Amino acid sequence: MDTLHRYSCDIKGMEPPRRFTCPFRYEPHPLCVAAAGEVRRYLASQPRWRRELAAGKMLGVLVVDDGDGRRGFLAAFSGTLAGSAVHDYFVPPVCDIYAPGSEFRRGERAITALNRRIEAMETDENYRRACDELARLDREQADRERAFAARRDEAKRCRDALRAEGITVGQERELIAQSQWYKAELKRIRREGERRHAEAVAGLAAHEALVVALKRERKARSEALQRRLFEMFVVTNARGESADLLTVFERERHCLPPAGAGECCAPRLLQYAFAHGLKPLCMAEFWVGDGGGLRRNGNFYPACDSKCRPILNFMLRGMDVDDPFATVQTLDVPIVYRDEWIVVVDKPAGLLSVPGRLAGTSVETLLASRGINARAAHRLDMDTSGLLVLATTPEVYRLLQGLFAARKVEKTYEALVVGIPSHHEGTISLPLAPDYDNRPLQRVDRAHGAPATTHYRVLAPDNAGRHAITRLELRPATGRTHQLRLHCASPMGLNTPILGDPLYNNTAPSAVATPSAAAPSRLHLHARSLAFRHPVTGAPLHLTAPTPF
Repeated sequence: MDTLHRYSCDIKGMEPPRRFTCPFRYEPHPLCVAAAGEVRRYLASQPRWRRELAAGKMLGVLVVDDGDGRRGFLAAFSGTLAGSAVHDYFVPPVCDIYAPGSEFRRGERAITALNRRIEAMETDENYRRACDELARLDREQADRERAFAARRDEAKRCRDALRAEGITVGQERELIAQSQWYKAELKRIRREGERRHAEAVAGLAAHEALVVALKRERKARSEALQRRLFEMFVVTNARGESADLLTVFERERHCLPPAGAGECCAPRLLQYAFAHGLKPLCMAEFWVGDGGGLRRNGNFYPACDSKCRPILNFMLRGMDVDDPFATVQTLDVPIVYRDEWIVVVDKPAGLLSVPGRLAGTSVETLLASRGINARAAHRLDMDTSGLLVLATTPEVYRLLQGLFAARKVEKTYEALVVGIPSHHEGTISLPLAPDYDNRPLQRVDRAHGAPATTHYRVLAPDNAGRHAITRLELRPATGRTHQLRLHCASPMGLNTPILGDPLYNNTAPSAVATPSAAAPSRLHLHARSLAFRHPVTGAPLHLTAPTPF
């Protein structure tokens, strides 16, 4: 089957974007939305994958020009499908490590054989019996020592009682000799226990040494195989330059690539386009299936940070890529309150609170350009608008941070969410932790997450359109990263993601009937009010910023 697909639907009037899609922050172009629809229709005709896709799979489309002025699209899936990385209709992987007889498969078989050998040795019946015997000896020795120590202590109490009644010099010598015997006997009992323990351990040592050696060999083989695979993944950019993943990650992040790097949709799509002389026009990734997590069927998502950002930064060299941060240079930062110690601004969406790795422009730098040197005492996500407090001196900065840390700042947010919460008001308590495989996302982690609590109240439901849009008031009792976004989006929370959230929702604009005051391209989350006592004067402050949607 041809890998370059033509649209079956009418795409007249859908002009491609002037610049190529930024993979990490975008609104899906209509050509990509149409291509995703074509892919979903194809998948619906393939019952062999129905169960696997229902569990959740990331797919991607790349709209291209074939050089003859004709437009089409490429499709890809991340990882494997039905155990293989190669299927008709989809572009091939950058490197097919899953092919039968591949170096990866051979290395995998060798490591699997080691796993089986280690498991057999660790579950060997004779070995388990020897371990049980060692445990029995140790228990008996502990009981023996405790019993003798009790006899010794009782003898000491008797000696003390005799001495209290009065004894002769000869009797004192006998009591001292008795005390010395008890000490010597306890040492003898302990030496005998140590001898028996050493003999039992010696019987296990050779077996355990072999297990340790096999585990070391397994680790060395795994690391060597992983490095070799990353050397085999050679990607190309728009300039015609090539580099393996070890080189790419060393240049970008000075580290080894994470497992699975290079197996996502976006690198596959670009690699195929560059290799076949196709001009990339726009790209998007979308989720198919459920999986029970935060990702939702049919929604579009940015490329992952941990695996894809270094690779795509390299592959997109030589292309005119959309810069979603270019507009922040002209954004105004209204000052809501200012005195000699603090500055409170109404931060617009799309602007960083402090300078970061992705863009240098921030509230701090824009204020500095106006002669106001201030440091943000807390953070708002770049996508979130609203009130941000900054300090003009290090001392006040520390005082403000103390207020936030002690939860003495009352924060109220307003949001538009997709869907209708099951209750008019309530509290969400879900512990959060970083999702290291999908940075910068966070995840619900009941075992290791930090406590996070949010109070919510429905302000105004709007049931018009295919999807209801509800206006919420959110009052976070804690200040975890992405807390409000995740508490709203998680099925364990409200299960109503915030409209326009590029990380936890990113619903296609055509799928939501957006209120007239809302812009579907932004995150509809706004820090509406702050209430706290001035860190220097102690005067109560209650500041507000009108919700812009």
